[in-house]
Amino acid sequence: MSANGGGQIGHALVEFSLYGIFPDEDISSRQVSSQDFAPALASLEAAKIKLESDIHKINEETAPDVNQWIANAKSLEDDITRSRNWANDIVRRSQAPDVSGKAIEEAEAKVKFLQQELEYSQQVHLALGSIKHVNELFDQVEQARDERRILDSLHLLEKSWSALDAISVGKSCRVMKLLDMRAFELKSTIHDVFDRVWDSLVKVDRENAKIVVFQNHEDEQMSLADAIVGLKAYKELDQRMTSFWHGIDQVIVGPRTNIEAPELPGIQLEGSYLTLGGHADRSIASLFSDLDRVMTYLSERLPEELVFSLSNIMMPDLIPRLISTWLDTAVPASLREMDEFQGVTEVVKSFCSRLQNLKLTGFQELQDWVDNAPKVWLSKCKETALDTVRMKLSQGLGRPKGVERVETQTVTRSEGKELAANGVGPSNDDDDWGAAWDDGEADIQQNTNSKPEATEDDGTDAWGWGEDDTTGNQPQEEPAAEEDPAAAWGWGEEDTTEVAAEEPTAKAQSSNTQTRELTLKETYNISSMPEPVLALVSAILEDAASLVG
Repeated sequence: MSANGGGQIGHALVEFSLYGIFPDEDISSRQVSSQDFAPALASLEAAKIKLESDIHKINEETAPDVNQWIANAKSLEDDITRSRNWANDIVRRSQAPDVSGKAIEEAEAKVKFLQQELEYSQQVHLALGSIKHVNELFDQVEQARDERRILDSLHLLEKSWSALDAISVGKSCRVMKLLDMRAFELKSTIHDVFDRVWDSLVKVDRENAKIVVFQNHEDEQMSLADAIVGLKAYKELDQRMTSFWHGIDQVIVGPRTNIEAPELPGIQLEGSYLTLGGHADRSIASLFSDLDRVMTYLSERLPEELVFSLSNIMMPDLIPRLISTWLDTAVPASLREMDEFQGVTEVVKSFCSRLQNLKLTGFQELQDWVDNAPKVWLSKCKETALDTVRMKLSQGLGRPKGVERVETQTVTRSEGKELAANGVGPSNDDDDWGAAWDDGEADIQQNTNSKPEATEDDGTDAWGWGEDDTTGNQPQEEPAAEEDPAAAWGWGEEDTTEVAAEEPTAKAQSSNTQTRELTLKETYNISSMPEPVLALVSAILEDAASLVG
């Protein structure tokens, strides 16, 4: 057999001697010749030298503690020897025929002292045994850590902590300080190994915009479900999930929900990886479809306890963003886009149902938005209307415009005379048309003339009165008589027949009760501001009528 074969045999012997590892079949079944002894012995000699060096190093490191333990053991041995001598002396004296009372008291005191020393010795023995047990547990923790058995190392470390706390020795003792220091170092080194294993199971690739979650890894013994134990042991469950969500948001969700981006990427599943790819439209349906893909991926690949923790961290950040930047902007301000808005509410309602089926939590705000969609729409309409009015008012009153106000009233003769006295009357060429509204006595006297004469144009035509009231008894071309105040309103023309002088009062009352329609026109300027506000109010009323209908 070659020297290489002897070296393999030597290595197998060393592994078996140090770690109890049985060699492989191809080595254990190999025939050994005399030539293989020298390399094998050389390997054993090298292992021996290394082992002696390690022992010497350990002895140097623990020399103060060992010397102290040796001194304590020697002192304990001296106490035991002294106690044995005292016991022999007590036995010897107890066998003596004459024993004084003083000797008995001394013997009792020595017995009590020996009992106390025995109890102390037992306590020391118990403490040394506990210390040895804790130290052995620490050795097992190191071995499990080196073999990347994270759960075993954590369980053993927890067991060693419990055993360390059970040692009835003050924490200020040097040996207890050394054990505490070793426990802290083991916890730190196991945490480093746990970090590497976690990073191999949950990856966030910021450079390539990808995330991946593995249930387990072929190179690691710890699964993702087992990692929960480690997260709880280090009290890092929520911290890890917070970091994981920030990575997802930065790489996947954030770019997809950025409504101000010129182009929106889609979310795709490539094998085990969740990544960005392609282009997505800006519809609500497309957004929630991509988010559904993300939530499904996380829910199916993460353990339930991790999903619960991630939901409590993710939803309070994601849901308000979706409502403020996407959903609130999709709320229409009128009924013309109501069909599209109903489609949005259906999409959101389906997404909430999907989150519930995936056992995700923390989306109550989104559910409330869907349930209160009518109130949301009414609030949007109110807000839009108020903003529109504020904007119009901020632009000023606008250009003035002229309008004409026309009002028709039915007035009596007496009311017409009063209007004429106040400067209101028909417009014609007679500047003294208001004089026609004199005292009614003139009209009565005029009507008593046997030969009434036609008056000149006194404004009657402008009011439309008296055009058809002249009788055949009145000449058409006679000179104008005294001006009649009733002529301007057209009253009395049909009453110019001869009447008896004894009926003037009844005639005057009949004339005063006659009525005519009076049309008044007024032109004035107004601002153009009310028109857009009235148009807005009209549109709102039309929407309300459509809803009621």
